[in-house]
Amino acid sequence: MYDRAVKPMMVTKTQYRPIERVIIGWDGGPGAAHAAGMIYGPAKAKGWDVTIVVGAPQTSPEAESASFVAREMAAGGCKTGLHVRNAEARTLVLDSVREFDADLIAIGARKPGAAEALIFGSAWREIVENVEIPVLLHR
Repeated sequence: MYDRAVKPMMVTKTQYRPIERVIIGWDGGPGAAHAAGMIYGPAKAKGWDVTIVVGAPQTSPEAESASFVAREMAAGGCKTGLHVRNAEARTLVLDSVREFDADLIAIGARKPGAAEALIFGSAWREIVENVEIPVLLHR
């Protein structure tokens, strides 16, 4: 069902609740950048707390790009934090939902090739299937 989406979509499983805390899953890809861009305006306007989570080493290109995005969002008036841990991305996002008591997850997704899907699976799909809060997914 989610495989055919080519633009942003919101996946929800529960009744709406007010959004106060948002997690952006960051992998440095264009989907993550679009997800962060979609969150920025509403987060700034509504005063949401945004945490960018990165499953990578502290000195990785992913962590550095996430740090840049977090600084830019904060400089623009959005309450933004950064959480970097050398962990598998899907596990980190799922753990961060509980740790930060998130109300919304924003992530990017890219459609992997057949070999990549067989070996690595799809982190975004596992996240969508294993959380009860809404997920804003950009593909």
